[in-house]
Amino acid sequence: MLESSLDEINSFALSGGYDDDSAANMRNEFEQHKRAGTPEPFPKPVDEPTRRAASDNSFESDAGKLTEKLPKRFKNDKITDAFVLSMQTGLPLVVQVGQHWCSHCQNMESNVWPAVEGTAQNKGSMEGKAVFLHLDYDKSRNLEGDDAWLAQKLRADVSGFPTYRVYKIGDTGSVQKIAESGGSMSKADLEKFLRSAGVS
Repeated sequence: MLESSLDEINSFALSGGYDDDSAANMRNEFEQHKRAGTPEPFPKPVDEPTRRAASDNSFESDAGKLTEKLPKRFKNDKITDAFVLSMQTGLPLVVQVGQHWCSHCQNMESNVWPAVEGTAQNKGSMEGKAVFLHLDYDKSRNLEGDDAWLAQKLRADVSGFPTYRVYKIGDTGSVQKIAESGGSMSKADLEKFLRSAGVS
């Protein structure tokens, strides 16, 4: 079931679109896992022979194509999309948890992250090396469905803003937090933190 979901994500991401139907399919997949009583936080691992068979189907070349089409930044309304894309590509999921009223967060959003993630006009130093998700702590409380479910887990135990976390999402949906930091940073300091967490 999860493999078919990945096939859907692969096809819509390679087409360059992140349309509502595809996002709905992803959310439905996660809902089915939860209703079936799959232990949280994420879906049941796929057995090794199945995983190998999936990786033999030109996964590496597909993942390379996906990285070329990565959005610069996902936000609150695309949390599930960011999670599944990180799982599909094998790229780290870099999450900033901030607040819209936080001056340090605003400075990072305006002056530091664009140089790291990239913009429409300029390539960022870490562009294509991670899936970047910016989560507004307060606003993410108003989400529904799987976006709400994932947001709750990603902002858990955050005590200051901004907080930066790097996750490794396994190809079976397993989640491992690699590193965490916080506070206002320069571009050089943020790059150093991300590299120390394996974003390169």
